[in-house]
Amino acid sequence: PADIATFFGVTELLVRRVLALAGLAAPIRKLYAEDAIDRETIRALTLATPSQQAEWLKLWNSETERAPFGRACKAWVTGGSTITTDKALFDLAAYTGAVTADLFGERAVFTDAEAFWKAQAAEVSARIEQYLARGWADVVCLERGTYFQRWEYVQTTKKKGGKVYAEQRRDGTVTFHEGWLKASEARKKSRQDIDSDGNSAADVKP
Repeated sequence: PADIATFFGVTELLVRRVLALAGLAAPIRKLYAEDAIDRETIRALTLATPSQQAEWLKLWNSETERAPFGRACKAWVTGGSTITTDKALFDLAAYTGAVTADLFGERAVFTDAEAFWKAQAAEVSARIEQYLARGWADVVCLERGTYFQRWEYVQTTKKKGGKVYAEQRRDGTVTFHEGWLKASEARKKSRQDIDSDGNSAADVKP
């Protein structure tokens, strides 16, 4: 690719993209030439193995099933969701699962979502232990795909019982929200402070 790029005066990335498209199964290239499939779909199929390409063609020719297109095709190729390597909390150098270069995207992608989440979960567990060791009251790991709805929580400090919430999105992103309590917990704690001190605590915004 480097020699070809130098000879024709183009970028090496362009050469690799052309080679990836040329390496697709002939029936898929024919469908694209006939405008039967769009650009996003054929780019997604460059991530597919030969067996996956054969399976996609089988779905295309099926009378009862439908082949995935566009983003759905990319998710289908990568095992249900497209997870790019920048989402990993763990060390990629130590990762033993398969990673595929996405020549039409900015980042490589994990080809096995299950293997990614196994490695990601191990790192999340390690970070939870670190938070607890630093004195946080609790670390709540939200179910995968559940968004951290800020309006349901009140921000507070570690000393006042603030918790850490780990948000795991389906695209692989994991965010740790530090120093929050559910509004109901904050109100309960505020009442407890009043009972114990005999003084009114500051109003807590819902």
